[in-house]
Amino acid sequence: MIRYRRQVACLDNILALTLGGPLSPLAILSSLNPARGSYTGVASGGNGAPKPVGQVHYHTGKRSARLAFLFPEQAARQEDVVLLLEQLAYEAGVWGACNVLAEVEENSPLYEALRKAGFVVYARQQIWQLEKLSESHHGTAAAWQPALSVDEIAIRSLYQSLVPPLVQSAEACPESQGQNLVYRPEKDELLACGQVWLGPRGAYIQPLFHPGVNNTMELLIGLAVHIVPRPSRPLYLAVRSYQAELESDLTVLGAAPGPRQVLMAKYLVNMQRLPAFNPRTAMLERRAEPTTSIVPNLTQSSKTSLDAKKN
Repeated sequence: MIRYRRQVACLDNILALTLGGPLSPLAILSSLNPARGSYTGVASGGNGAPKPVGQVHYHTGKRSARLAFLFPEQAARQEDVVLLLEQLAYEAGVWGACNVLAEVEENSPLYEALRKAGFVVYARQQIWQLEKLSESHHGTAAAWQPALSVDEIAIRSLYQSLVPPLVQSAEACPESQGQNLVYRPEKDELLACGQVWLGPRGAYIQPLFHPGVNNTMELLIGLAVHIVPRPSRPLYLAVRSYQAELESDLTVLGAAPGPRQVLMAKYLVNMQRLPAFNPRTAMLERRAEPTTSIVPNLTQSSKTSLDAKKN
C-alpha cells in the first residue's frame, strides 16, 4: 500500500485544512480524544486490486458522523469501495449517528462510489484561501463578536431562513458557543454568523450572510482579521452554493479558489417533520363538548326540598 500513499482522498475539509491531513501526526493524535470515536475499515480487494482503506469519525452527542479519508482513490475497484463505505456507515450507526457526511471534488472517482453506497448530494461548495491583508483592514474586526448563549435563538432563526431545507436535514444548526462569531449591527437583528474551526495548520471558516448585508466585503475582511490577526497560518473560507454572492468579493480581495466540491450525506434514520404545538394555544382552540343539562336535576332537587318543608 506504500505505493498508493499519494492517492489518499480526504473527505473532511476541516480535518485536512486545520490539522494537515487525515494521516498527519496531529490528526492521529486528535483521534485519542475520548469524546471522539473513529473506525478504520479495510475491504478485501478482488482480482489483484488493492484493498481500499477508509476511516469514519464521530463526536459523541452530534447528529452527523464524517468520513475522514479513503485510499487508494483511483486504483481501488469501485465494488470494493462501495462495500467499504457501507461498512463505515454501519459502524457510524452503531455509535448513534443519524447520518454520515462526505466532501468530495466534483471530478473525483469516489463520487460514483459514494452515490452507489447510498450517499446523496445536498449542497455544493468552493473553498477559498485568503492571503495576507493590509494593516489598514485591522480596524474592521470589531464588527464581529463571539457568539454567546443568548444568541442561540437569533442564530437558529438566521440558519432556518437562509439555509435550504435539504442542507438543514443533513447538517445541524451552528452552535452559539465555542469559537463562532456573530455580526449584529448596533445591537439590532443578527445579520451574519461565522462557524470557526482553528488548528495548528490553518483556520477554517464557514460564513452565513443575510442578503440585507450591504458591507459584505468589509465584513469578510473583519472576519478574517478577527480570526487571524497576523498571517501566522492559512485562512480558508468555505462558500456554499446558496452563498455564491460572496465569491465576487473574495475575488476582489485576491483570495485563491479551490476546486468545486460536492457535499454528500447518507441518512441512517428516517427524518420526519412533526408539528410543534403550543399547549396554551391548543387549550384555547379546543371546543367545549356538550354536557348533560343540570336544570332538570336542580328542578327535581328543588321540588323535593319544597315537599319536605310542607311535611
